[in-house]
Amino acid sequence: YAASLLGRPDDAMKLIEQGIAMSRADPSSAVQCLRNRAYIAQNTNDPQAALDYAEQAQARLKESPTPKPDVEAELLADIAAAHYLAGRNGAAEKYYAEALAKMQAIGRAESPSVFFLRNNWGIASFASGDTRHALEQYDEALKIAVERSIGGEPPPYLLLNRAFALATLARYPEALDAYAVAIKSATKAGNEAVRIGSFASRANAYLQMGDVRRAEQDLAAGAPLVGTTIAANSVPAMTMLQVQGRIDAAHGRLTEA
Repeated sequence: YAASLLGRPDDAMKLIEQGIAMSRADPSSAVQCLRNRAYIAQNTNDPQAALDYAEQAQARLKESPTPKPDVEAELLADIAAAHYLAGRNGAAEKYYAEALAKMQAIGRAESPSVFFLRNNWGIASFASGDTRHALEQYDEALKIAVERSIGGEPPPYLLLNRAFALATLARYPEALDAYAVAIKSATKAGNEAVRIGSFASRANAYLQMGDVRRAEQDLAAGAPLVGTTIAANSVPAMTMLQVQGRIDAAHGRLTEA
């Protein structure tokens, strides 16, 4: 799995397949190998493979002589993530709910794995159009991060997700405050993708509020980094292009828009 994160997916898959073959007699090792293979599938946007390997891991876990309800819950969340990637938001919601219920039942509702579960569930809910539920999940994840993370600092991507949900709900004053927090956090962490994404998304919020001048200022803050620090075809860069088009339209520059 580490090899895949280093940009060597072929090596990673080969190593994991070897691990799966060697762990046939050891359910615990097999579960970990299969889960890692499912993660690679998620990261390469292969929802069917992600689902297949997560379900294989679930089946192998049932062979373990020792009950592992926390791993059972994490696998339900893995299955939910695969359904989300495939656009099956209803199934994703179902499995995330089952995963959370199982973690709550064993007293692990504030564990690090539940932090990721809630953030990912929020993303799935947002994609399905249930922004209020997404915000609820982000807020719960934020509580866990503040209480459990080193220094009580949530990851920048969660802060951006939350700010975007607030803006989508037209809760603009709260959203602007949330974007400012996300930008500060991303700057401190050196996470340029989230920093630029925050500027672009906040610019869009300013446009929704009719404040074209501040929207232009936010775009100007992020524009020099596109194509250098972040790829020109990245999500933050595409967001900036969309916002620039709306700014051009607001100025009557229809050809540019």
